[in-house]
Amino acid sequence: MQRWEREAGLPVRRLATEKRGTVYAYKAEIDAWRENRSTLLAAEQDKNSVPQSAEPSPLRRKIAFGGICVFLIAAVAIVGLWISTWRITSARRLTFEGNVLTPALSPNRKWIAFSSPRESADGNLDLWIRSTTDGTQSRLTARGKHEIDPVFSPDSSHILGSPRESDKTPIFQATFTTR
Repeated sequence: MQRWEREAGLPVRRLATEKRGTVYAYKAEIDAWRENRSTLLAAEQDKNSVPQSAEPSPLRRKIAFGGICVFLIAAVAIVGLWISTWRITSARRLTFEGNVLTPALSPNRKWIAFSSPRESADGNLDLWIRSTTDGTQSRLTARGKHEIDPVFSPDSSHILGSPRESDKTPIFQATFTTR
């Protein structure tokens, strides 16, 4: 009570007695003090309050960015550990030695088409096709120009190829028959 009286100006009165004093106040004074104090507290709270902005503070952004980075690093590490448990159980060569470029696997997985300068006297890239089952291969083009990026048709019976970027030759189609 004395602290409120001293620090906040609480309007109380004291009546001295032998052992303990009696404290009393008038209702009108208390009501006026309370009204005045409410106004002062509201003004002080408005002065000290920080307006909330819709945008997060730079510190919150940094904390959020750091949390996302830690999460991504942990995810990459977990995926890396999972992938590192994969082992190649068997492997076999599907093409001959040499310069094999832009390979493509047919939709039925029976053929591989690729570009190679093999058997080309002028070093041009020709399209080749190789069976994935018996290993037979054959040259599809020998036009004296580079043919690259073979793409199979959905039924695996045609191959589209494109010339090198410097050539003005349009995209061409090669049809092959299976034996």
